[in-house]
Amino acid sequence: MRTPDRRTREQVHVRPAHALQPRACGPGGRLVQAIMADDMPLDSDLQLAREEHVALGWAALLASLVMLWLVLPIGVGILLGTCLAFMAQPLFERLEPPLGSRWAALTTVVLSNLTMAGLLGGLSWVLVARGTVLAGQLVAAF
Repeated sequence: MRTPDRRTREQVHVRPAHALQPRACGPGGRLVQAIMADDMPLDSDLQLAREEHVALGWAALLASLVMLWLVLPIGVGILLGTCLAFMAQPLFERLEPPLGSRWAALTTVVLSNLTMAGLLGGLSWVLVARGTVLAGQLVAAF
């Protein structure tokens, strides 16, 4: 068994994560990654690690903004599709035991497509019917 090191807190330095080498296993199987003072990195290494961390943060933010920009035109469709999937989940779970997962999924997709087509067709019919009535009233007003 190894005896504890008698160095003071000021003599022990913990390196940044990219420069650590696992040295020994500590309690609970965790790797001890503390390096003694004779292996201390230069200040430029610490500064480089900080700059890399900041640059990575900015890159992640930029990537998130680009993804949001790309999703904006189709975002409503994705949102409606997600909502429909959550609403159809109980139907799928009810149909799965008697039909099996493939047929339950196919049935759920077909029923949801028919429902959406019926809703969009009905909404279009109502808007066209009311639009022609309003257009006729507008023509009659002049």
